[in-house]
Amino acid sequence: MIDPIFLPLIIPFLYRSHFCQKDILINILYLTYCVMVTWISDIPPGPRIGGLVAGIPMFAYVAYYFPELFDPREQYPTENLAVTALIAVFIIVLICC
Repeated sequence: MIDPIFLPLIIPFLYRSHFCQKDILINILYLTYCVMVTWISDIPPGPRIGGLVAGIPMFAYVAYYFPELFDPREQYPTENLAVTALIAVFIIVLICC
């Protein structure tokens, strides 16, 4: 049901030729989140919780790799906001599920 959450993991390998340490850490964090959500936590069905559990982290992951889609002038605040959103939802899912 929630297996498409893994699809954004393809993005960095298609559009990036090199990775810095921060990129690798974000990939590991997102992969850990996907594995936890898919196989470990018990997510109640419903569109609102699905939007929180799947939508926000996927959007944050894409926003991290393409901050120019949101604000062409400021790259680092968008990246920081994306990382914060991913970590916040990760903690919410750990606490609630």
